[in-house]
Amino acid sequence: MKPLVKTYVALSIALAVAGCATNAPFRSADADYFLSSGGNSIAGIAKMVVGDTRTYTCALNGAILMPVTNFTSARMMALFQAQNHGFADATTLEQLHDDNLPAKFVRHASCDQNGRFAFGGIADGQYYVQADIFWITGGPRRPNHVHGGSLMEMVRVSGSEHKELELLKEF
Repeated sequence: MKPLVKTYVALSIALAVAGCATNAPFRSADADYFLSSGGNSIAGIAKMVVGDTRTYTCALNGAILMPVTNFTSARMMALFQAQNHGFADATTLEQLHDDNLPAKFVRHASCDQNGRFAFGGIADGQYYVQADIFWITGGPRRPNHVHGGSLMEMVRVSGSEHKELELLKEF
């Protein structure tokens, strides 16, 4: 793996277990439902499309699931300038300061080459799904440049519900 790609993979993992410049304290009691199992599932696709010819997916970094709390909502506002859905570019992600979200409150799912991911056994509640998608351009005469960023969607599930999401950014 190229050093620059390793850097952004490490950044994605750090963002999965971190908040960003939040003033809201993390209270595990607000997120305890996340640790329970349930009959709900969330699946979807995460991709970024450039023009008519290039599609990039979350296959390299996967998708993450987090409970909605005051802390994670503040995190989403800092990253995405929104709490329901959004996109944060690579530069924004790199510049924000991180605060810790305990790793036990983050679930990871792999994405296939088409960008499909799935979370199962989820308790009733409200969640954030986030997928990081990065790609690099450059060459012998141009410096490498990182493109892409992170997509986010808030979703609520209850009563053995299945939700299907499409996290999409078109350039």
